[in-house]
Amino acid sequence: MISLRGLRRKVKTIRSIQQITRAMKMVSSIRLKHARDRIAVAQPYSIRMKELLGELLVRSREQSGSSGLPVHPLMAPGAEKGKKMLVVITSDRGLCGGYNSSITRKAMEVIRRNPGMLVITIGKKGRDTLFHRRFSLLKTYNNVLPGITYEKASSIAQELIDIYLREKPEELSVLHAQFKSVIAQPVVRERVLPLSEKSLPLPEKRTDFLFEPAEDRLMLSLVPYFVRTEFYRIFTDSLTAEHAARMTAMEAATKNADGVIETLTRRINRVRQERITQELSELVAGTL
Repeated sequence: MISLRGLRRKVKTIRSIQQITRAMKMVSSIRLKHARDRIAVAQPYSIRMKELLGELLVRSREQSGSSGLPVHPLMAPGAEKGKKMLVVITSDRGLCGGYNSSITRKAMEVIRRNPGMLVITIGKKGRDTLFHRRFSLLKTYNNVLPGITYEKASSIAQELIDIYLREKPEELSVLHAQFKSVIAQPVVRERVLPLSEKSLPLPEKRTDFLFEPAEDRLMLSLVPYFVRTEFYRIFTDSLTAEHAARMTAMEAATKNADGVIETLTRRINRVRQERITQELSELVAGTL
């Protein structure tokens, strides 16, 4: 049976851990606010870029008269039918509840359903889990999401585009946690490449714009830029979901620590009371 000193030492340890979890919750809440501000800027920009590409796609194909042909290599269907490419985004650190486990569990389901899938991981947790489960990884990235900038995201996105053009898979999709709210971060799989009319909103009303340079030349430069912007949006979304999951997990840990401390305090009081009762009994017995 643990001694009274051991119980007090345990309470002191839990209080120290509680201070750490409370501090981590505060840090995550601040980072979550900054990440949500970045999402608020990135999402409208991405939507407007899609609308512009849809307008350019329609005009370019009308002028060229080749509605069945892609206007950019990133819009062409993959040459290797049945071959798919998956980018799995997790965090580099733990202490965020079931955030990483839900992503890796979904990733393993997708990989098992698609033999020969090319898998790229972003984040140490996803890399470690898939590696230990003996899944083949084409490429890994670590320490990407913390402090993510557009330049950093653009560099990684360009590497992924180069791999896509080299391997020529049927599609490239990204598996990540999507930020919905502080308590909801569902795991989603987004198809990024190839771009198609289904992924681009085509204009319902035509507006008489004059484009300089011409539509087809503008498409050649805007499509890679749009894909890099999409990856930046996805990275930012994943980082926001990670901060939300960590803040929720640390808040739950702080509250659980209160419950454990309360239980141990009652146990300490009971042990002290039993010890006092025993000493009084011995004292009374000695005076008789």
